[in-house]
Amino acid sequence: MPKEAQELAAKQYGSAENYQEYLLEQMSTERARKTMAKLVEWYGGKENYMEAATHPLSAQVTAAYGKRFDAARTKLIEKKGTDVNTFEVKECVGEMEFVSGQFLRLKEMKGYMLETAKDYRENEELRKHIEETYGEGTSDYLADAIEAFYQN
Repeated sequence: MPKEAQELAAKQYGSAENYQEYLLEQMSTERARKTMAKLVEWYGGKENYMEAATHPLSAQVTAAYGKRFDAARTKLIEKKGTDVNTFEVKECVGEMEFVSGQFLRLKEMKGYMLETAKDYRENEELRKHIEETYGEGTSDYLADAIEAFYQN
């Protein structure tokens, strides 16, 4: 954990020890264990995950990847209503996958992207934001496009 994040956590939780206790409690839940298992899978091992977690990208690089992802997603959203099996739609999803993989430094993208599609369908907060920003049906279209990309 970067030093700044450690200091912030210590302030928020009273001490570094309190924060460690909080983390241990949170990580002991079944949901947390499943999430960690997915992360280890997506990163291609614990070592890769720890490398990414302990060496975060700079704010500039993070912002650049954010802009590239937003551009790819916006391009896909502009295709809403187009058959998700077309080359143009798959190209947009491929760009989203590429940028996400580079930014997050993941080795296994299919599981991550399908989890993202699931979030577009089931995460009510995300759905509300997407629908309010881009119009009704956008969340499902994004999910459909991602799922179609990974069909054999």
